Formats: sequence, structure tokens, C-alpha cells
Amino acid sequence: MDRTDRYFIGVDGGGTYTKAVAANQAGKICACAFGDTINFNAVSFDTAQKNLEELLDRLTQTLGNGHIEQIFIGCSALDNAADDTLTHRLLGRYGSLDAGMNSDLYVALIGHVLDKSGVMIVSGTGSMGIARSLSGEIYICGGWGYAFGDEGSAFNIAVKGLRAATQYYDGRGEPTLLYEAMMDFFQLNEPRDLVPILYHPALDRKRAAGFSVCVSKCCEAGDDIACRILEGAAADLVSIAGVLIERVEQFSSIAVYGGVLQNDRFVRESFTCRMQKRWPGIKIVDPEMPPEIGAVAAAMQRSGVKVTQDVLNNLRTYQQKAFFTPFAGKSERTQDGCVLARKDTL
Repeated sequence: MDRTDRYFIGVDGGGTYTKAVAANQAGKICACAFGDTINFNAVSFDTAQKNLEELLDRLTQTLGNGHIEQIFIGCSALDNAADDTLTHRLLGRYGSLDAGMNSDLYVALIGHVLDKSGVMIVSGTGSMGIARSLSGEIYICGGWGYAFGDEGSAFNIAVKGLRAATQYYDGRGEPTLLYEAMMDFFQLNEPRDLVPILYHPALDRKRAAGFSVCVSKCCEAGDDIACRILEGAAADLVSIAGVLIERVEQFSSIAVYGGVLQNDRFVRESFTCRMQKRWPGIKIVDPEMPPEIGAVAAAMQRSGVKVTQDVLNNLRTYQQKAFFTPFAGKSERTQDGCVLARKDTL
């Protein structure tokens, strides 16, 4: 590497895993790394800090000579911009570097609109919506967490599926394929064996959210209850989108991101149909660039570097690199089974 290279690091810290990418001032991708979650609401702050330090260790080992100009972190523990104290504390050993931090949803939106207006709906393990106005104001909707929010998310779909299965077992619900799906997915000998799995120790949200794949399979097999659950998920996500659409202007599409909206055909089609019925002509699209590249662009913007068309063209090549594509394969399935099992089964 040229000693004059200036590196801009983008980090996408979701609830399950974290991706980091380093690019130079021309937008050329120089290094990529993959690690565990940095969501300090899901794990302890010390664990999140350690995970981020180790991720950046792996990333910087391959950079060689050059200067890290800026780091921008998208963190799923946040709803909006973090102050400098929190940002540098999370960076640990890398805390002396210039850095900014906002939500993971924010960097996902930047990866799609850059400095324009737009709306994005995210539905993975959790769910949330974000919008940017022409004046740069950021609006959010949803994202209240799994305990009483995250409507339309994989976790919410899974909970409704398990509720239907257990109610059928009790004799107070309709017959459903979800019952056998529950027994198979959790490898239960008896239905009530589910209780210690979910509560002792505390609920593993990632594992529970994986049951949403079973809900999708049951829907494809013609199970009315499963289909109604997925229809309800789509309706919930449309409700989030509707709030944000009223707050922005001059856009013609809604970007969607996350395992549910990108990989569950039934939810995606239902969401699209409902959106287009309510707002004729609107397009439902995948993001222009992935969140980690949105974070790189945010790092550049924070440093005053103009993200020109040539820079954008270089950043977009990331999506063709080996680092990005294999996440449809075995390595990502083991990290986030909910998302990738959907890719394999649809």
C-alpha cells in the first residue's frame, strides 16, 4: 500500500454479528472483517468493546502502511447519534482515532440514499424504520425491542407462531402445522419441554427468531394460521412505512433490508402489494449498497471527503467481492440461521 493512503473504516454492528470494511480515499476496498455483536444492550459493554477491538485488530492487520483517517460505527444498541465519550469508550484501544457512531439503521439508510431523502424499513431479528428528509433531518419509527415491539420482525413472527402452536396443543387454538414444526425445530420430546429452553437460561432471541423460518415453510405448505401471521407482519411493516412517508418528500421508492423483507418471499410480496395499493407507483427496492459500505461513506462525509461518482463506483465493487457473497453460504448460516435458512428454503 502507498504510505499516503488514508483509510476510512465502516462498521455495521447488528444484533447478531458485525461487519467492518476499510476503504481508501478513492473508495477502493482494502480490507474486510467479520465478528460478533457490538450491541451493548444484548451483551455486556465490556464484551461489546472486546468484540469491536478484536474485529478492528483483524481488519487493520491486512491494511499495511497508511493512516486511519476516520471510523464510523453503526450500532444496533442505538437509535440516534452517540456522543464522543460513548463512541471512544466503545472503541477501547482504538479510542484515540477520529470516530463517529449512530444506529445500524442509520448506516443502512446512508448506504442507500447517501445525502438524499429516502425511507428504509428494516426487518431482521428486530424491526424498525428510518427516513431522511431533504434538509437532513432523521426520523425513526418502531424499534422498541422484542419485549413489546419489533412488529413484523423474525422474532415477532416466531413468537406468534409458537403461540399458535402451544394454543393448539392446549386445545384452545386451531389445528396448525406449526405444532409439529415447533416439536421438530426445538427437538422436543414433550411440548412443555419448550419452557426451560426458552426461559432457563434466559431466552436466546436469535435461536427463537429462527423459528420464523418454520412459519414461512408452514405458510408455503398452505397453513392458514402461518399465512395470517406473515400477512400481519407485512401489515405491521407497512404501518411503520406510512408514518415515515408522511415526513419526507421527493422520493419514489422504499428501501427494505434484513432477512425477513429480503429473503421471505411471502412477506416481501405482501408488503409490496399493500404499499403499492396505498401509494400507487411506489417502488420497493433493495438498498443501493450494504450498511457497512454506508458506514464507510459516512466516515468519508464526516472527514469532509466528497463522495464522488468515481468513489461510489469503487465502493459498489464491494458487493462483488468474495467477502460479501459467501454470506449466503455455510459460514453465515451458523452465525445467523434465521436469515440464511430463508435463503436456502425459498
